[in-house]
Amino acid sequence: MALRPLRAEEVIFRVSAEEEDIPIEGNAIASGDDEQDRRDSDEIRRRLAAGDVTAWCVVHVQAEWSGVRASANLGGVSLAPDDLVATFASENGLYDEALQALNARLDEYEAKLEALRVPDDALKHRIARVLQWDLASVESYSLASLRELLPAGKLRDEVTRLIQSGEAIVG
Repeated sequence: MALRPLRAEEVIFRVSAEEEDIPIEGNAIASGDDEQDRRDSDEIRRRLAAGDVTAWCVVHVQAEWSGVRASANLGGVSLAPDDLVATFASENGLYDEALQALNARLDEYEAKLEALRVPDDALKHRIARVLQWDLASVESYSLASLRELLPAGKLRDEVTRLIQSGEAIVG
C-alpha cells in the first residue's frame, strides 16, 4: 500500500540554532582581505561571548508527524544580529529538506512493515480451516466482517487471534 507524501501543513516543524563547534577561522569568512576577515571573526567571537548563539551556529529544522521525526541541518552559519533563524531556514530550503526526509523515513517504515504483512488470502485460508467453512464462503467477507459474523466464544476468539497476530498457516 503506497503512502501519499505528507504536506507541510500536516507536519509540526521546530527550528533552532545551536552553537557551531567547527572553528570560526577558516570556515566563517573568506573575503580575500585578511584584515577584514580577522575583524569579522572577532565580531563573531564577541557576539558569541555575549550569548548570541546565531553569531556562529548550526540551524536545525525538525519535521514531526505522529511521533515520527526527521531533520535537516545547515552548519557554519553566521546570522546578522537582526536575522530570524526561521526566515534563514526557510530561505535556505531547510523546511522542505526536513519534510522530504520525514517522507523518506515514513517510506522506509512502510517498507519494513510491508515485510511483516500477511496476505489476507493466507489468513482466510487459515480461518476457513478453523471454521471448517469452504474457502469461497470465507473469501466473500472482509477479515473484520468474518470476526463479527461469529458468535462470542472459542471460534470467534480464535479468528480474532489469527487476524491480530497475522498467523497464516496455509496448507
